[in-house]
Parts: sequence; structure tokens; C-alpha cells
Amino acid sequence: MADISAIDKPSFKGKMEQSYFKLAESNNDPFFQNETSLQVNHFYYDFYLRYKYQANDLPTAFYPVVYQSDMLTGDLTLKYKQFRSKFGYFYDSLGHGILFKSFKDPLVFTDTNLYGYALYQESDYLSAKYFTGNMRDKTSLRSANVKAAELVFFPSSFSFGGSFLEYQLSENNDVDRLYSLLFSTYLDWLDLDIELARNHDNEHSYASYVSAVSQLKHVTQVYNYTKYHSFLFRDSYNRLSLNQGPLGVYTHTFTLLSRLLPNLDMNNQESFRYGISYQVSDSWMLSSVYSRHVTPFLYYDDFLIESSLQNYWVFSSQSVLYSSQTAGSRYYWNLVQASQIPINTRFSLDWDTEFQKQKYVDYSSMIHQLSFNITKRYSIGFNLETKSVNNSDTSWFAWILTMKTKQDTIQAYIGSQAAGKVCSGGVCIYQPEFDGIRINWQHSF
Repeated sequence: MADISAIDKPSFKGKMEQSYFKLAESNNDPFFQNETSLQVNHFYYDFYLRYKYQANDLPTAFYPVVYQSDMLTGDLTLKYKQFRSKFGYFYDSLGHGILFKSFKDPLVFTDTNLYGYALYQESDYLSAKYFTGNMRDKTSLRSANVKAAELVFFPSSFSFGGSFLEYQLSENNDVDRLYSLLFSTYLDWLDLDIELARNHDNEHSYASYVSAVSQLKHVTQVYNYTKYHSFLFRDSYNRLSLNQGPLGVYTHTFTLLSRLLPNLDMNNQESFRYGISYQVSDSWMLSSVYSRHVTPFLYYDDFLIESSLQNYWVFSSQSVLYSSQTAGSRYYWNLVQASQIPINTRFSLDWDTEFQKQKYVDYSSMIHQLSFNITKRYSIGFNLETKSVNNSDTSWFAWILTMKTKQDTIQAYIGSQAAGKVCSGGVCIYQPEFDGIRINWQHSF
């Protein structure tokens, strides 16, 4: 029998995040941003409320704009057994995002929340959802009305189902209808996901996605394939995209390698990825991945080999990676190492180095990151990036200070940063060169 007193008592969780930004050569007042959220959880309901505020001139190349309608948002979820209903501002998707994806990613200035309601049912054998609402675009206007449904069955070690989307843009009266078929397997040696999507009103508009992960003893293999053709659904002003499928290539986390990643192109893209990892011993793994991405405007491929060690010599972990990347008519090779070195129980070092060389021309870049950590709560480090072009050298240097407690995380970036492309999930933006100070403070209560 459930504890009635526990059911009657809601739990509260809050979070406050404040950002401070100041350019070194600017006479403007420092930019300030505050985002405060409150989450209430109960046996029968969940409630979420968020307030966001910006002060002084907005550095639009580094922070997304908060419009009047974005300042106060929230949602209410009601729960009863296997049923849930949600009202207000929320995010959701269909399948793997190929048909529809509403999401938030501040890194690439994306917030496509829905204002409406959603209904859900989840059990051991069935998952169903229906939601409808108006979707936010880059200027905070609700420029698309969507109605979506998804039904998935789980009979045993596999699942199958389908998704349906109907949407109408505010700029015209046309109603578009899309659908997709979903299939997955969950075996001891294989996980397989397939989604096939079509545009009901255009036989030449389609999308295909296949992902497989196989594990046999010490060998793990990963396979991804995407094919999108005339499957980009957005307004004519390019302020809103309703869908965002998987990119389909290996996504690097290191700075120099990630700057070469391609943009997702739902209009015309074919991507392929194959990776294999071999666990040589308990502490040593070898991996290799090949990726290819083809659009009418760009050819991209990437071949990498990585060696990862755990608890070896003076390192608690060390990775060494070689990558050869092609981006259009440019060819690069990269060498990266990332190490964690414990000094004793209280102190440790994190040391990362990236080197990138463009073939056939006089161009190279290098990044050094070193961080001295104290009891996992404090760290002081630096980031040094150098670039050499036609015997002309340029460098950017910054201090990075971090403090962590149970309730607070404060990070300060003081110095300069090179310009470059920032990518996340197939969406890329360009950030200009930066010289100044950035401080971020997160507080939980």
C-alpha cells in the first residue's frame, strides 16, 4: 500500500542561472541574463515555471534573444495511473525527429517550444501520444500550428508503430500531412532502429533512417544511415524548421574537429557512418570510425582511429586520436590527446591538446587546455589557441576558473577566444572572435 503522507506532500526543486558578459574594448554596460525555474513534483501532478530576463545590450552572437513572450513560461502535467496530460509550454518530438522535433538548445540559439496541450499513455505493451499547439520561431512568433500523434507497440523483444503530423503555417492556408513507420529490436547482441517517413501530398518527399549497434564479446559495431529528400519543412522566412532528424555522421566533441562538421540538410542529404571498437584488455580500447556526408553543396568525410587507456602508468585516463577530414575542397589531418592525471587524493590535472593541419596549404591550428583540480570542487586552468597562416601567427589566451559545491557551480572565462563554427545536433552557427570576460553561475535550491 502506498504511503498516503508521501503522496500528499509535493517536492520542490529550483534552479537559478545568471550570466555576465563584458567585451574588453566595449564602453557599453555589461550584459546580464537571469533564468530562474521552479519545479514542483507530486504523485498526481508536476508543475514547472520559468522566468527569464536580460539587461543591457544583447551580444547577439553569443546569446539568443529573450522576447517579451519568452520571459514567463511553464507547464502543468496531470498524472493518473498510465495516463498523463500536459498543458502550457512544452517540448516534444515524433520518432527520431525526422517528422517533427520541438526542442531547446541555447548553444545554437534554438527554442521551438509548443504552446498547447499533450496526452500520453504508457504501459508495458503500448506507448501513445497526441499533442497539438502553436510552435515558436526565431522571433518568438507562433508561426506554425501542429497536430501530431504516435502509437508504438512492444510485443516482446521488438517494437513497431507509426507517427502522423499535420501542420499549417501562418503565412498560407495549406495543410501538409506527413507520416512515418517505426521499427526497433532489443536483442542481447543487436539494437536496431528504423524509421521510414513520407509526405502524404508529395511522393518525391521522403526520409529514411537506420541505426544498428551490435556487440559480440569484445567487439562493438555501430552503423548509421540517413537519406533525406525534399523533407525540410519550414517557413519561407527561414525562421522556423519543424523537423530535425539525425545528422548521421560521427559528432566530434573536440573544438577544432567539430568546426568542420557539416550542417544537417533535410532537403537533400545522404549520410553514412560505420564504427568498430575492440576491447583489447580491461584498460585498453581501440576504436575506428568512418563517416561520409553528401549534399548537392558539400562533400564531407572523416576517418578516425582512437586509442583509450584507463588507469595506466600515471594516467587515470588517456585518449589519443588521429582523424583525417574532408570538407568540400579542403583536406585536414588532426591529432588529439586528452589525459587525466591524478596527483594524490586531493589534486589532479586535466590536459588536452589538439593539432590540425590543412593539406596542400600553409595553415595549422593548435589548442592547449590545462586545468589544475582541487578536490573536484575547484579548478584553475587556461585555454591557448594558436593559428598559423602563410607564416603569420595569431594566438588567443584565456583563464578558466571553476568552483563547484552541492548547490552552486560558478565558471569564469577571462581572456580571448578565436572565431569559429559552433555545432550541435547538425545545427551550426558562427561565433566571432571574443576578448573579455564571461561568468556563469548556476544555483540549485
